[in-house]
Amino acid sequence: MKQICSELAKTLHLRAVWGSTLCAVMIAPVLTAFNALSIREALEMRSAEGYEMRGIGQSEALITIALLAYIGSMIFWQEWQKNLPEVGGGRQSISTRLAMPRASRWIFAKFVVVTLLSAAVMSLALAGGVIVSQIVLRGYSIDVDAALILRTLLYGVLMALFSAGLTLLLRSGLVPTVWLVANSTVVSIGYLVAQKWPGAWYFPDTVGSALIRIDAEPGMPSSLMAGVFMSVWVVLVWISGIIRERVSDE
Repeated sequence: MKQICSELAKTLHLRAVWGSTLCAVMIAPVLTAFNALSIREALEMRSAEGYEMRGIGQSEALITIALLAYIGSMIFWQEWQKNLPEVGGGRQSISTRLAMPRASRWIFAKFVVVTLLSAAVMSLALAGGVIVSQIVLRGYSIDVDAALILRTLLYGVLMALFSAGLTLLLRSGLVPTVWLVANSTVVSIGYLVAQKWPGAWYFPDTVGSALIRIDAEPGMPSSLMAGVFMSVWVVLVWISGIIRERVSDE
């Protein structure tokens, strides 16, 4: 418990994490407000009759998921970044090893921190998005899909954990940050490949997104299978990262 509190305090002192967390919580409700206002205006003009109301307030959380991937990566990446000369230089991992010689302890502590922080941020973002959509579209029938909300929450947590585990394995957050953030905001290479080869749906950058897709596509796994395979990817990168740390300790 003491190690978890220590890692949580260290994480909350990172400016990058603070800024990203604030943006991750606020961006979904803000985007929801803009989209809901446009939908309300169209409904009032009767140009959006039959519009699918399902998912409003949750689909906007994709940007939050991208930021969670960045936050998960930063929680580990800080360990291998150089400290400022004013505080003695070196790397954060050295002081971490001195405080917790056993790699499994500080890795487990970071696992808990990533899980709790990503779950809290995702919950606040989704709650904010749903509340804003209900306020802006008051008077119209809005379907709040509880199952979709839970799947989106799970996707956010798993993406943060996968990014953190990949950073642990590579000892760098550059690849996880660029790959996973671009995947959630710009284009998913795995998704493009999946249009030609259904097996690509099980790539780590693609299978998680199947959790939150409302309309099924050819070859796309079910929500249950997507959750299972994404969890398997998370376990694989974390186990690989732990093995690398133990080998480097010997």
